[in-house]
Amino acid sequence: MRLPKGRPVLQNAKLEYVHFDNILADSKKERASKISGYLEVIYPDCTEFLFLRRGEPFNASRFTREGREAKTINEVVEKAKIATGGMVNLYETSDELVAMVVMTLTAKPLFKGADLGKINVDALFDRLQKSKFNGFLELRKGVELSYVRFREGEAVKGFFIAKPEVPLTTPALRDLFSALGTGETLVIDAYEETSDTAIEQATPAMVTLFQNTLNRIAQDLAGVVGPTLVKRTLEGSKTAIEVRYPFMKDFTVEGNGTVSGNTMTSPTALAKAFAEWTDTFVESFRALLGKRLDQLIQNALKDYRFALRSTGFVEISKLARLMD
Repeated sequence: MRLPKGRPVLQNAKLEYVHFDNILADSKKERASKISGYLEVIYPDCTEFLFLRRGEPFNASRFTREGREAKTINEVVEKAKIATGGMVNLYETSDELVAMVVMTLTAKPLFKGADLGKINVDALFDRLQKSKFNGFLELRKGVELSYVRFREGEAVKGFFIAKPEVPLTTPALRDLFSALGTGETLVIDAYEETSDTAIEQATPAMVTLFQNTLNRIAQDLAGVVGPTLVKRTLEGSKTAIEVRYPFMKDFTVEGNGTVSGNTMTSPTALAKAFAEWTDTFVESFRALLGKRLDQLIQNALKDYRFALRSTGFVEISKLARLMD
């Protein structure tokens, strides 16, 4: 699939010659390079996207001719690192365009698959105007996707392959539909505005931070109470929180007592889940270790406390008092 391109930062680079980590680091290193937009990896059978906000990947997806699906950021990055065939493009676009594309990955459309050649266009616009539609239309013609933003039932902005962002009016959109009505079928999906237009994924760095924190605590506890008890307690405390955070089933307590895995959820949800898991796990040893437990946990957390503050973990966890 092809999205409106915006300003090209990198175009038609062969994947095997691209240092993927350097591209991502470059997009957030300097103020001028902290772009919003998307990184596109074109494979023979699909196209995968990393969506960027101020240089940071915040969501990812895979598009094929059959459909689209959300992917974890890590999945897209790791695949690109080992793949031998493909092309890479990086485009700077508006946050608004990126938010609309990301919303289509999970939101339920108001209507879907309307064939321009079979619908009454005037009736469609009347419906949108009468309902004071706030949202956007996704226009799909072959492999090309375009987007039209509506406010109070009127078209106000368009995002097209040839013109990544242009002011638009409803009469102009009517004329455009007339022009697009020939040739390959134009299919229209409609999405209403929501308060959570763009869903942000927890980044691989955040996942790694939480895992490293919990693994360090588990390692230090294992030196005192033994690895078998630590592993069993990690598993039990994980099971206890999975009722509230089902996505935590994506993580595994390995045979050596370390936590590994990856998941697709928001930064806030991940911070809450790991904070609760860590709290539950640590408190299980309170009766056994008493006051000694606080000193052990404080030592384990000292290398992570500043990074954890930036994630919201400290505000949630009962261990905050040990991270001053």
